[in-house]
Amino acid sequence: MTTQEEPTADTADAAHTAVVDSPPAVPATTTEAEPKVGLITRTRLWVDSSKTRAVDTVERLEKQRPGNRIIDAVFGSVETDTETGGDLLAGAVAFRYFLLFVPFVFVVILGIGVGADVTGKSASEIARTSGMSGLVASTVKINSETSKSFRLISVLVVVYALLSGARKLLRSLMAVHSVMWRVPFVKLRKPFLGGVWVVLLMTAATIVSHFISRLRTESLIGWLFALFAFMALPAAVWLICSVRLFPSAPDATWRDLWPGAVLFGIGTEVLHVVTVVWIAHSLESKSETYGTLGAALTILLWAYMMGRLVTSSIALNVAVWRNAHREVSAD
Repeated sequence: MTTQEEPTADTADAAHTAVVDSPPAVPATTTEAEPKVGLITRTRLWVDSSKTRAVDTVERLEKQRPGNRIIDAVFGSVETDTETGGDLLAGAVAFRYFLLFVPFVFVVILGIGVGADVTGKSASEIARTSGMSGLVASTVKINSETSKSFRLISVLVVVYALLSGARKLLRSLMAVHSVMWRVPFVKLRKPFLGGVWVVLLMTAATIVSHFISRLRTESLIGWLFALFAFMALPAAVWLICSVRLFPSAPDATWRDLWPGAVLFGIGTEVLHVVTVVWIAHSLESKSETYGTLGAALTILLWAYMMGRLVTSSIALNVAVWRNAHREVSAD
């Protein structure tokens, strides 16, 4: 049997001296410097991380979808828009609106001339506060030396083109509703009267936009109040048309169609503010730089945004109706 020797005092002192005298450990250093990350690499990493966060957010919202009607309606509207080709339908609406916009601008030019004579203001000042149609009209130059007979013929042609474009726009809206609701297409009973109503509504919107824009320089509170009040006009018109005119599900009521009307009213007002604040300067700069082509591209962009607003409103109504119909079927 072996016995373990106990350390003596001399042995402990020697060990302590060895520990003290030993040099400290030096951390290992790399001889090569770390490579710098370039702008393209940082951008790619940021895009990848953003995509990852977006996917995680979508998955989290998907899990909450069955118990949240708002999330379910948003996802349902996106699915409806994708299934029915909402981007293509928005392009069709934008094209029809563009064809209506051209003769309507000619009418606005005549109205701006009359308004300038009555108010004593310049035509460009009135145009800038008259919405998109007024802005486009301010970029058009008309020869004042044309004969009266030519002007009369031009007015008659423009009126015909205006009413024809309004009827075709209304028919396009009805066709888009039929496609997105998946119901048979219904012909317009009184196309001429419908075209007249479209022109009157556009004219009223242009006049109201002019007075609302004037409030921005006179009273900020009054301007903000007018903006919120103006949302009710397009929302009410869209709701009435959705209930009485546009095709939809047979059992759809105004309770199923009011969310799309609210979205249309808010979107129209946001588009109006964007028009006054941003598109006005963009239209002027592009007209000076690129001429008529730049102005046309700006108008087409604005018309496509309006078309997307139309298809988004319809898709939201379809999603809300499906949710309500599914709940009734489950009960």
